Amino acid sequence: MNKFRFNIKLFVLLCVVLLTVALTCCSCVNNTPPDEESPTEDPPLWASNFNLPNAEEALNKLVDIYGGADKVFLLMNNNIARMPCPQGEVITINATFEVGEYAKLIIDDSIAEFNEIFAVINPNYKFATNYTPSDDDFANKYSVRLSASDNLAVTETSQVFGVAHVGYYNNYTELGDFGITIKSEVFNNGSYLMTTFKHELMHLLGAGDAYKNSSATKDTVMQNYTVNGYHSLSQTDVAFLDALYRNPEFNGDEKIPQYITTYETNSLHTKAKLTAKVYTKLVTDLNPTTVKNEASALGYKNLTDFFNTVSNGIKPDVTFGKSNISFKEIEFIEAPATTYYGSIDAQNKKYTHGQQKGLMGNAQTINCIDYGNGIWYAAPNGNQYMLMIQMGSYVLSFKLGGSFTNFADLSLTLWHVSA
Repeated sequence: MNKFRFNIKLFVLLCVVLLTVALTCCSCVNNTPPDEESPTEDPPLWASNFNLPNAEEALNKLVDIYGGADKVFLLMNNNIARMPCPQGEVITINATFEVGEYAKLIIDDSIAEFNEIFAVINPNYKFATNYTPSDDDFANKYSVRLSASDNLAVTETSQVFGVAHVGYYNNYTELGDFGITIKSEVFNNGSYLMTTFKHELMHLLGAGDAYKNSSATKDTVMQNYTVNGYHSLSQTDVAFLDALYRNPEFNGDEKIPQYITTYETNSLHTKAKLTAKVYTKLVTDLNPTTVKNEASALGYKNLTDFFNTVSNGIKPDVTFGKSNISFKEIEFIEAPATTYYGSIDAQNKKYTHGQQKGLMGNAQTINCIDYGNGIWYAAPNGNQYMLMIQMGSYVLSFKLGGSFTNFADLSLTLWHVSA
């Protein structure tokens, strides 16, 4: 009897041991304890499905978008040829030369714009830039070789600012061997660069030159360099990409039409937005020592506090100009005949600037531009371009050399220190 009881105990103990081992093994296999608050979900279908719209249906959609078959502009006349889906890879713009810092801002912003559009119509397509590529990077199937050249065609009536290089595969339905060459001088012109780069990348995605088709819409980056005045992708361009590339399995049907219709209204990739990026970099790249030396050369008195303010870098106060502000030039060692004073009307975007001579003063009010990040632009006298920022209690006014269309001459020279 005692022996039987002992065996029962032994059996129970053995079961407990086996159950413990089984649970331990399951835990090792899963590597994480179960979490009822974070259940696993199946990945979205498009993430593993790399289909593109039927070519005939895509062409019919373009005919509807443009209002007739005669208005369609494609690389292969009326045949759809597209960049195949990368299937987990990234389409990378690999530069073959040293790209200037301001030009990088333009190209990176353009890439961001295409990424945002494809995030809506087909998230399997992703674009990136690489300014220091290796030979292996260039060998990738989805490498886009970016080059600069001084030898693009020029005629009496026109000149070529960019060229797209592309090969045709699979009975002329797939594109490959991608490259973009842009005229060297264009990399110093923000307006031309942002349009040229987008125009050539659209070629690599299957768009033809609209300017070669007298019936084609003018509302496209494939047609001209102004595109509704802001040198960027238009509603028509986004509709083109959607027609050719929307993943049939991606559930975006409800929001995509509205996204396309309101694209130009909501786009953040405009000339004005890019100008703000360029001028922000121009200001924050200023050398504090240079600014101090320029302030000293202007003849200001008691600059110790000002020097302390700018010593750690030029960092604009982002709240500058959010409310009305008035300022006047700080004291000189030897008072000049006239001194400067100014003010900003934040609500009406007006800048008043004047000269003080003794008790007498005169002033003029002009329009000004808020570029964000605490940077304001104005053009006193119509030909003196300037940027204004605030640091601590000081308002700094700089003479602006060059422009968004002339990166080579971009510079800032301290003009007034006010408080």
